[in-house]
Amino acid sequence: MKRLVVLCVLGLALTVVSCKPAEMNGQPGTGPSPDDRLTVEEASRIIGLPVPAPTYLPEGYEISSVKLETHGPPDMWDVTIAIGSSSAEPVTLEANWFSMGMKLPPEVERVTIGDNSAAVFRRTGHVELLWIDSASREMNLTGNEELAFEELVRIAESVTSPPSRVLETGLEPADDLLVLRGESQRLVIHLQNNSSKYLELSVSQDDDLPEGIGVRVHGDSLTLGPQESVDIPVDIDVAHRAPSPTWPHREASYVLSTDPPPPLSGATTSALRYHLRFSVSYSYSTWADTSVEGYANLSTRLTIDAPTVLPPGMVVLEEAEAAADFPVAMLLPQYLPEGISPPPTGYAVSPEEPHSITVFYSGFQVVLSPEPDVSFPPEDVVGERTKIRTKQVVIGEGRIDWWVYDIHFAVISGGVPMPELKLVAESMMLVGPYSGSWLGAGE
Repeated sequence: MKRLVVLCVLGLALTVVSCKPAEMNGQPGTGPSPDDRLTVEEASRIIGLPVPAPTYLPEGYEISSVKLETHGPPDMWDVTIAIGSSSAEPVTLEANWFSMGMKLPPEVERVTIGDNSAAVFRRTGHVELLWIDSASREMNLTGNEELAFEELVRIAESVTSPPSRVLETGLEPADDLLVLRGESQRLVIHLQNNSSKYLELSVSQDDDLPEGIGVRVHGDSLTLGPQESVDIPVDIDVAHRAPSPTWPHREASYVLSTDPPPPLSGATTSALRYHLRFSVSYSYSTWADTSVEGYANLSTRLTIDAPTVLPPGMVVLEEAEAAADFPVAMLLPQYLPEGISPPPTGYAVSPEEPHSITVFYSGFQVVLSPEPDVSFPPEDVVGERTKIRTKQVVIGEGRIDWWVYDIHFAVISGGVPMPELKLVAESMMLVGPYSGSWLGAGE
C-alpha cells in the first residue's frame, strides 16, 4: 500500500523523460543504471545525492552491493544496501525516501540512534531496527543470527543522513507580505542545489492576480551547479487602483435541508489576502543521459489593505482566546453572508467569569457563553424549536440559539436574512472544538 501512495504523490511532481538507459537518441545507453547491483559511489551518482550508508562495520563485514528502486526521481528512492559476511547471512539496510512516519504502541521496545529513537523488533533469528532519520527517510536495518544487538545498534548509529532533496527552496521574508496600495516590496526566493548534478532551473509565478498588482521575477532561468545556491529577487508592485480580494459566497436561496453544509472558505478571523504562488521547475541528467524533470512550489500571502483600527472596548482574537475557557477561533462561522467579509471588527469579553465572548462582524454578532451541563435549549427560551443539521436550535427574532459543548451559541443580526443566518449557524456546527472531528457532514 505504501508503494501505491508514493506513485500517486510523485506522479504530480516529477517526470522521468526516459526511464531506461538504453537507446537515447538512437544510441545505446552507457554506464550503470538503477537496475544494476551498484557500489555506494555508483548509486550516489545516479541519485545525485549521497546514499545513506554506514561508516562503521564489524570485522569481516563489507558493503557488497547497493540496489535502487525509483518511484519518480529525484526525490523518492528506495535504497537497499547489502552488507555481506563470509560466515553469515547478509545484513541489510533499507532507506526509503517516502515515509508516513511511525505511530507505534508505547510497549514497543526502543533504542536511541543518535538523535532519533528506533523501534526494536526481535524476530526469529534476527533483530530489526526501524527509525526516521534527520532527513525524514524511513530507515530499516535488519541483522542476522551472528551479529550481536550492540553491534547492530553501532552500525545504525554510524549511518549517514545526507540531504534527501535535490533542490531546497525558501522564501524571505518567510511571513506574509504587507504591501499597501502605491507601495512596492521585494521578496527573495532561495534555491540550494544539494546534488552533484547541474540543474536547469526556471522560476514562474503561478497565480492570476488582478490588474494593479505586478510581480516581476528577476533571473527566472538559470543553471545551478553542484552544491551551489542562488537568490532570485522578486518585486511586488501594488498600484492605487488594485482591488481588494473578495470573500467567496454561496447563494442561500436554493439551499435545501438535504444539501451538504456550505463550503468552508477559510478562516473568517483573518483579513482577506491574495495568494502568491511560485513554481520552480528543474531538470538534470541521471544515469546514461536519462533526463529527469521536477518542480517545487513556494507560496506566501499578500495583504494590500491597511489593518483596521480596533473599536474602543474591544480586544483582538489572541486576547479573547486567552480570556475564554474554550477555543474561540475554531468555533466561529466558516460561512459569511453576501456583503460581509472577514475579519471581525473586534471581540468583546464579558466582565463576569467564566467569560463570554462576543464577536462582532460587520452585519451580525456571534456570542459564545459558557453554560456547563446544558445540552439542549432551556424551556424558558422563546422561539421556534427546530433542527439545523443534527443540533436542536431555537429561532427567534433575528437570532438563532443552540447549546452544545457546555457553551451557549447565539448568532444575532437585525439585517441579515434568516436563510443566510441559518447558513452561518450551520457552518459553526461542523467541527468539534476539542477533537477536530467533523460532525454532521453529509447526514
